[in-house]
Amino acid sequence: MAEVIAWLDSARWSPENQTAIIWGPVNLPSPSQSLLVHWLTYITDIQRPWQNVWNFGQRVFAEIVRSFSIQNFQASGDVHQTLCHVQRFLDAFREEQQTGKVRAFRCRDIKYTPRFPNQHDFIERTLTLLAHDFSKNFVRFMVESIHAWSAAQDGLGNVARDLYFLTYSKHPLEESVRLFKNRANYPPWKRFGNKRVWASLRDYRKSPIHLELFHQGLIETQGSTKGDELFKTWITSESFRLRFLELPGDVWNIQFLKKLVEPLAKDHNILLKSSWPASRKAREIYNEMGENSFYPEQLDVSFDLSSKTCENGMCSVCPFGPTDLVRLCLKENPDTARNKYCPVLLATCQYRTRCDPESCPIAKNIGKQLCQGPV
Repeated sequence: MAEVIAWLDSARWSPENQTAIIWGPVNLPSPSQSLLVHWLTYITDIQRPWQNVWNFGQRVFAEIVRSFSIQNFQASGDVHQTLCHVQRFLDAFREEQQTGKVRAFRCRDIKYTPRFPNQHDFIERTLTLLAHDFSKNFVRFMVESIHAWSAAQDGLGNVARDLYFLTYSKHPLEESVRLFKNRANYPPWKRFGNKRVWASLRDYRKSPIHLELFHQGLIETQGSTKGDELFKTWITSESFRLRFLELPGDVWNIQFLKKLVEPLAKDHNILLKSSWPASRKAREIYNEMGENSFYPEQLDVSFDLSSKTCENGMCSVCPFGPTDLVRLCLKENPDTARNKYCPVLLATCQYRTRCDPESCPIAKNIGKQLCQGPV
């Protein structure tokens, strides 16, 4: 199973497949601005169709960030005064509050309403802290975090914690200001279950589109030489290895683990508590199986596999189903196969990636019959 998961994940984040990703960056003059739009959009990506979030919400936040970046907020040592400036700024993009309804954003002809009222609080908190200490620049925030944790054993997890305190923490703003100045005094945080933190950070570490944006953002804020050096640290340092990424834990992740992964874990005597979130279960399985298995975040391929295969009753093309997928495979003609998209990946996840017969687990019948029905 691990080999199939890793194969699907590799195809998902292949540069060739990124043409199929519709939530790529919006057209803004600065890569730092584009990454902030991505971060703000993810705040509202909960319990609503992702197509609505990334087709409409992202466009609204692009206009907000474009304007935010040129605002001249009055300098003040009082973070609450900065918050007041940010709230007045955002009010220009928000409709009047209606009783019992979540306040909507509106930019030009686009109206976008967050699912929950506290998402407005998260956005206000993020922009306030960025304006107060990081020159309104999301990449500057990331630069300080990378420098702070580049020698840590779990640097990526610590960067995730920084991002959590930037946006989602309930701690007072002034406490977060102090924490970013002295990261040794962090209070405990809830590592597992923070879906949007891990999904965003995953993109900055794995997505070819957002990795390139991040690289250009580092050059923009640090200069060419230092930017290149910091980017090399980001992608090669032991502190920021992909194995530290947690599974976001959306509904498809939860169902996939319950149907397919947890029974296999039980067969291997790996004890999982039913009260644990999916992300904690994925981490425990990884800890037991070691680095030769998939790392936890790779199980997020279930977002595509389950929604496109299980949801549509397509067990006949599932890599873990009862059907022999070799009938779809191009392995019989390896020389010509390399110039064609893999039909199994197209059928199961709609990933557009060239066939690679030598590394294909489907050609070896790996993963077959592990699942007995739809997730």
